[in-house]
Amino acid sequence: MVALSFILMFNVVLNIDKTDAASKKISLKLSSGATYYGEVKNGKPHGKGTARWGENKTYSGDWVNGKRSGYGVYKLNGNGESVTYTGNWKNDKQNGQGNFISKATEEYGMSRIQKGTFVNNQFKSGNALTVYFDSYYQFSHEDDDKYIHFMTFKENVNKVLSGKRGNSLITQISYYKKKANGLFEGYRYGYEPESSGASYSVGTYKKVTEAEYSYFNLYNGVNDSFEELYYLKEKYTSGRLSKAEKIDDIDEFFTTLDNNLAKRLPDMKPYLKTFTTLKNELK
Repeated sequence: MVALSFILMFNVVLNIDKTDAASKKISLKLSSGATYYGEVKNGKPHGKGTARWGENKTYSGDWVNGKRSGYGVYKLNGNGESVTYTGNWKNDKQNGQGNFISKATEEYGMSRIQKGTFVNNQFKSGNALTVYFDSYYQFSHEDDDKYIHFMTFKENVNKVLSGKRGNSLITQISYYKKKANGLFEGYRYGYEPESSGASYSVGTYKKVTEAEYSYFNLYNGVNDSFEELYYLKEKYTSGRLSKAEKIDDIDEFFTTLDNNLAKRLPDMKPYLKTFTTLKNELK
């Protein structure tokens, strides 16, 4: 009986020692070049801790077997931007729900906020705002069933977010909603802010996903595009160009484009409150 009691006491002490070893905070030099201070297990970051790569990059949060896993905050300052990611990690990469903010620290830079789901450091779904050169604003929402996007210039952004309608308020708008067959039904209208290009299309689209991003190709429908002295009307069938026609009436093209940019504004209404929050957080 005495021997049994001794064994039980020894196991309790041993377990306490193991726990203390895992939670004790110490300093390490990581193979990535970072310096680490925090909890360690088997010579690796494990638990809570902070890593620093020089003066401009840090991560503070959860670690598992030497890798950032769990919840943490990553910060980077340099190269004309200030970056913060707050959210979930797995195997040293941004995975799960998170909030990414990149603010330009130099004039005419690009700022961005993304809130939603990340997979291996790539933003996959949720709400986002990108501000280009402090000049034009690009808002987007993406989930499994739909993708919504519009762009407006700085002088009009508050008007659009307040729900006002009218011509010349936005320069681009896209809306795609998933159908039962896996295709997306919708439209896209827009001008290219940095060129004289303009186009619009209506129909069904196929979503193409590559390593870092996704885009939508017209599958069945009509695409009209401005070509300086005329506009080109193209018809697509099952993803292939089936007919193309040059039309000289440029006024008709731009009237249709401008009218639809204004007419489609109400489709953005359910997301304006969320987009306003993004804009305020990016200030």
